[in-house]
Amino acid sequence: MIFYMDEAGVGLLPSVESAYARKGNTPVIAHKCQYKHLCVISAISDTGRMRWALHPDAFKGTSIVQFLENILAAVARKILVIWDGRASTRGGGQVFPLLVKE
Repeated sequence: MIFYMDEAGVGLLPSVESAYARKGNTPVIAHKCQYKHLCVISAISDTGRMRWALHPDAFKGTSIVQFLENILAAVARKILVIWDGRASTRGGGQVFPLLVKE
């Protein structure tokens, strides 16, 4: 089974397209939010099955391996993961262990 996988971060700060202030002053936008974020990882199979997970911090090697192990447990067959080639998803040169469910 083929899974297409990616991760993203979601911030909780308000998005503002424009702000106004008097000439010579910098616009200040007051908000009551604190800077918090949430990371999500998801995988969609070629048959339409979707698996996802939320994480309070950035996904690192151990949390990614745990996510892949959860997919293996759910589908009970070998999987092929297609993932983007960004440097942040390569684990800093770390090679993820081969996960094979017998």
